[in-house]
Formats: sequence, C-alpha cells, structure tokens
Amino acid sequence: MKTPGIFRELGQRLRAAGSVMRNGEPQAAMGPEELIKEMASSRRSTAGPVINSESAMRVGAVFACMSVISEDLSSLPLGIFKKLSPRGRTSMHDLPVHRVLHDQANEWQTAMEFREQLMGYALLRGKGHALISRVRGAIDELLPIHPDHIQELKTPAGLFYEVQPEKGGPVVTYAAKDIFCLVGKAGGRGVLQVARDSIGEAAAQQEHASENFRDGGLTRVSLEHPAKISEGAAKRLRETWVEIYGGKGAHAKPAILEEGMKANKIGLTAAEMQFLDGREFSVEDIARFFRVSPHKIGHLKRATNNNIEELSIDHVTSTLGPWAVRWEQRIKMSLLTAPGEADLFAKHTFNGLLRGDTAKRNAAYAVGRQWGWLSANDVREMEDKNPIEGGDVYLLPVNMQDAKNPLPAPEPGSAKGGLGGDPSNA
Repeated sequence: MKTPGIFRELGQRLRAAGSVMRNGEPQAAMGPEELIKEMASSRRSTAGPVINSESAMRVGAVFACMSVISEDLSSLPLGIFKKLSPRGRTSMHDLPVHRVLHDQANEWQTAMEFREQLMGYALLRGKGHALISRVRGAIDELLPIHPDHIQELKTPAGLFYEVQPEKGGPVVTYAAKDIFCLVGKAGGRGVLQVARDSIGEAAAQQEHASENFRDGGLTRVSLEHPAKISEGAAKRLRETWVEIYGGKGAHAKPAILEEGMKANKIGLTAAEMQFLDGREFSVEDIARFFRVSPHKIGHLKRATNNNIEELSIDHVTSTLGPWAVRWEQRIKMSLLTAPGEADLFAKHTFNGLLRGDTAKRNAAYAVGRQWGWLSANDVREMEDKNPIEGGDVYLLPVNMQDAKNPLPAPEPGSAKGGLGGDPSNA
C-alpha cells in the first residue's frame, strides 16, 4: 500500500538521512522521532523564533491557557446517562464506557490524565485522537495518539486513519469507527497554526528579556575613535570591551576611555521600547486565541472584587462550555453506537464551578424550595451533603393554584384552605 502525506515524506527523508556524509564519514540515519521534530521545527514566526509544540509551551501565556482549559474541564465529572420518559435521566455508571471516561481511560492513565492530554492536542494542534480498544464489543480503553503520528485519509470508501507507531514499525490503517477524534476550533485548526506570529512575538520578548538580564542589563554601545585604527587594534578593543563589560556584574566595572574615544548608545532601552506594555499585550493577545479571560492566567489588570465572580462564571459558560459540548457530542457519535445505546448521552457536571458565594447560593436555594422545583435533598446534593429522611418532599406556596382549574372557595367556618381551622374549636 502506498503511504501518502507525512509518512511518504518521512520515508523519503529517512532514506536521504541515511546517505549523509560529514567529515568524510557516513552518518547514522535519523529515526522517525528526530525527523518529526526536525520537520515540525521548520515553521518560523515573523518575529523570528521557531514556534512548534515544544517552544510554544515555553511561553508562559500559552502554557497557562492550555493548563486552565485542559485541567478545568478534565477535572469535571463526566458521566454517561440514559434519557427517561417523559423527562429526566438516570446514571449508567455500570457501563464500561462510563468507567473509561470517569475513572480509568487505559492501563497507564486515569480518566482525567487522558482527557487532559487529548484536550492539549486539540487546543494546540487542532485535533486530539485516541484509538478505541474494544473487548467483545464493549469499550475497554482509549489510547491517545500523538498528532505527529496520525494522518486522516478521506477516500470514496470513507474516512480512514493512518497511524505510525511511536516506537517504529509499519503504518497501521484504522477505520473511522476505531478512532476517537476530538475536533477543536475552526474545523481542526489549532492555536499553534492560527496564533504562530503572536506566540512568536511573545517568545521573542521573553528571549530579549533573558538576554538583557544575562548581559547585566547594559545597553548596547558602539565605540567611536576620533582617528582611524587598524583592524587588529579594533579587534583587540572589541574583545577587551566584551571581556570586561559583556557579562554578569559588568555594571560594577567602570569604563575608562582614552584618546578621545566615546561610547555611543545604540538600540532602545526597555522603557523606550515600552517593553513591559508589550509583554502585557502579548498575554492578552494569546488569551484571545484560546478564548480565556486574562484573570484566569494571573493577569488581573481588569479584575476587581466586584466582577471577579462574574468573570469566573463567564469562564465556565464561554470557555469551558463549548469544549464540553464538543466532548459530549463526539462521545455520543463515536462511543455510544452499540445497539440499545440510542437513548444514552454524555454530560459534564458544572454545578461546582457555577456556585456563587454562600449568601447568593442560599438565596437561590430558598427561591427553589419556596417555588417547588427543589427539595431539601436536592439542595443537600448540590452542597455535597448526604440526603436526609423526608427530604424529597417538594413544597408549593398555599396561595398558588391552577389558573384553568381554580380550587372552590372554602365554606364559611370550614378549615379547608385555612390555616387556623374552625374558630369554634380554638
């Protein structure tokens, strides 16, 4: 079978790498891992730094956004439920797929670790893939696949996936039903693709700051001599200057210039470049690509005591909500396909993240109890407390009735509808 796409290129470069000669000696052929890294590192941002999966994660804002989304969502309870008629649902915690998504995804990963890893792939690279392992028709494991080792093949016969084992070996082709694919934004374009230049700019600023501290924070200078000096003298002068003033602690060494020589500043200082403002903007810019509120990654410039709760709720509804729907619909589409599973669905539990402060929660619970859509045990369950005996009673205000079928007016002296009974019995 022919191997199209990345694996064909991989084979060509493997063969080419085996014939490289250096210093008159044949070099060992590069393996798949080295080639994949070399191919991935060929994408350079307009700001200069090469941006790939590894270098992007060294940018603080990228790492923070990835961590916030993947950890927050993967730490939420994710269960399998069955629809009840005419309404309601019941947990299907005995199903193997529930165990895989809620407890342990495979032999070496918990459910949270697996979901966090797949979220990271989908966020950064656009898609997260996992091999679906079934035993006697039931889902037994979900095995994550690195994005560099899988390729989609859309053919007239349907969708297939070619997977290159990470430890080497022949390419294996799988049908779409055997691969779980979490598709990210823009039809599978990851932040690494759409935000490469913004990430590159942040990386360049980070690199500049590191170099500036490494060089002792000194501004670059040019040495101006009133007369013409020889090439050898210029070389010695340059080497001497770098040796004395080019390293850590150089600011403590005084410069002594002779023969009318002057040191002229070249370049801009951090203040002149508005360096700190630029770094702040980079944090906000990267957060926009991830659709993360800056306060979630420690950028509290616009957060106050008055709006922090609303910002946190917005994080749930605007950032985590769409990703939760992607997970739930893909689980329904790829994992709940067996006969008899048409009424099953996946659902995240957001109650914990949507809680307000104690006073607001109690006020909301009180309204729910008074108007009859919450029982005492419903409230206790939302507060992670055990049920109590008699706590499943739903109450209604005594003055509420069906507008189409009003209750008859109580007879004079009757206790029906009243609270005090017959006055003659008092």
